[in-house]
Amino acid sequence: MPSVTFYTLGCKLNQAETESLGLDFIKQGWQVVDNNADVCIVNSCVVTQKAEKETRHTFRLARRQNPRALLVATGCFLNKDV
Repeated sequence: MPSVTFYTLGCKLNQAETESLGLDFIKQGWQVVDNNADVCIVNSCVVTQKAEKETRHTFRLARRQNPRALLVATGCFLNKDV
């Protein structure tokens, strides 16, 4: 069974989106786990400079904890001019 883990930062909207994504994955036969997942989804936030720093840290943490996983970014980080 494929596995997925979620890292959620920011507002209640991000939390609700992550919950919805988790349910969608479960309906498709995926297992939601805390570590060693096949896919890691980071629902990001960059509303403040502190939130942006925490988001970047979370990407590094997800990669360290799940080195073989596909790392997926969602949330407002994707709208950030880098």
